[in-house]
Amino acid sequence: MKWSVVIGLHADEAARAALAAFAALGIDASPIETDDRDSLGAASVAAARSGDGIFVVGGDGTLNAVADALVREAGEPAVLGVLPAGTGSDFARMFAFPDDPAEAVRRTVDGEDYLIDVGILSGEWGDHAVLNVGEAGIGGRTIRLAERLPRSWGPRKYELAFWGALPTFSPGPGRIEHDRGTTHLERGVVVAACNGEFFGGGMRIAPKASIVDGKFDLMVVDTHRLRALTLFPKMKQGLHLPDPAVRRIVTERFRLLTERPWPVEIDGDDVGETPLEGRIERAALRLRV
Repeated sequence: MKWSVVIGLHADEAARAALAAFAALGIDASPIETDDRDSLGAASVAAARSGDGIFVVGGDGTLNAVADALVREAGEPAVLGVLPAGTGSDFARMFAFPDDPAEAVRRTVDGEDYLIDVGILSGEWGDHAVLNVGEAGIGGRTIRLAERLPRSWGPRKYELAFWGALPTFSPGPGRIEHDRGTTHLERGVVVAACNGEFFGGGMRIAPKASIVDGKFDLMVVDTHRLRALTLFPKMKQGLHLPDPAVRRIVTERFRLLTERPWPVEIDGDDVGETPLEGRIERAALRLRV
């Protein structure tokens, strides 16, 4: 199989090493490099339609841009390989993808395809794929603050942004319509639509989520801000599910309506505000693992 290597922002060095690793194995690989999300997606779709595997070198944002285009336009589920080279790289964390380029290429070449689901979240911005986690509430505010912090701070910037966002965040009431009925929120802090387990640079927000079950794990935190402070350390380790302030809702579809707009982020990128709807596209991509 020929591979197209998608080069994410700040991932030039890792991508060059990956291209060299493909060449050392005698495998044809060519780069896809552009700063424009739409152009990146279009080039990935064209490569997939020609039969290439798509090897993404970058973080969650780059992966999302590629997955969003492939799911909507490629037709048959495309083959996706991953070399994590981003700030958070939370999707890669779930599969323990190596960050060494040569090792990641060898794993990709020798691995097997694993059909995975992709979520589709819809709002005033249109339809947007979610490969890992989309969130309304404090996470959306956190991402907006984190985008202003230096990339050199690494995953720690998400934790610092969370502590900066929480004291003034007051989203207010809302409701979630889902397969099992309606859940009313009094003081909603988090509604996370999880296809994967991790977000925010390693927080295990949805420890029971499955990327192959055709359903979202909706993680809902409905409590006051001070109570949320005590939940944060538990969320980092995935130990928050027994807490009475946390609800887990497993559903194929949902709709989130809020009294006033909540910020929304998808796979680490700020996309807009509520209302928000979600559904799952089953077996939408072939992940090479």
